Amino acid sequence: MSRYSKYPSIGILEAIERLAFGGSQYNSAKKNLVRKEDLHTYFSKHDSSFDPLKFSKRAYEMKRGGLIEYSPDQDYIITAKGRQKINFGRIESLRIEKCKKDGFWRIIIFDVPEQRRGARDVLRDKLNEFGCYQLQKSIYATPYICEKEIEELCSLLDIGKYVDVIVARSLGQKEAMIRNYFSR
Repeated sequence: MSRYSKYPSIGILEAIERLAFGGSQYNSAKKNLVRKEDLHTYFSKHDSSFDPLKFSKRAYEMKRGGLIEYSPDQDYIITAKGRQKINFGRIESLRIEKCKKDGFWRIIIFDVPEQRRGARDVLRDKLNEFGCYQLQKSIYATPYICEKEIEELCSLLDIGKYVDVIVARSLGQKEAMIRNYFSR
């Protein structure tokens, strides 16, 4: 539970998701259902500070917040709102390794419609966090290998069809200036 101290619910939701789709013998993946006993066993093994009482309180708060539901047997089911919270946690933890270069530039181009403005803003913020250089309002460049991270980010934001990553040998006239930006 302590994995995300800033967002404790996300750790619990991820554990429920992992157990629902990752092989607990008692679960029913079709129902997205996780038995309470399986979840307690999971946390007992993976978190030495696991406290069943605190966990029950947190689960109750998550139910009141609409992140999970209880089945008739009092087992856990993740709601659509809970899935969004999981995706938020994954977006927060996404990073690119600043040491992986292969001599090519990654140019990230996007044209996300106005109806998806929130996702577009999150994408821009994350590209800035990654340390990408902004060539234009919706064009960024980086010398680091980041295709997987960009693909995962776009998948979590559901904007993959609006984003392209181009691998290029050169950035033209601006390359010297941009190289200087990354050598700081």
